[in-house]
Amino acid sequence: MATINELDDASLEKVVRRSEELATLAPENPEYVSILGPQTYADPKTYVPATAAITPKMRADAVAQSLKYLKMQSCGCRIFGRHQRLFPMMNSKGLQAYNTSTNH
Repeated sequence: MATINELDDASLEKVVRRSEELATLAPENPEYVSILGPQTYADPKTYVPATAAITPKMRADAVAQSLKYLKMQSCGCRIFGRHQRLFPMMNSKGLQAYNTSTNH
């Protein structure tokens, strides 16, 4: 591994050359697997439209209900949020894929 703490052109070139030099010293990895080419993936089941549609008002109402219940039980509380994510993936061998997901 080559590291630097300067970002000028000469330092960047120096660290690239050093990393290339170190790479020639590393033995071949017998477990190396090349990057994938084009693939066909099953339709993921990680995106739930109802979760994506949760509004701030719906979250506030749910938190209020939870707090009311937890107060009666003398318990703690957790944060309630909603997330939507898109995970794209592409490489130089033609792999193109993405996944959307929701969670709360």
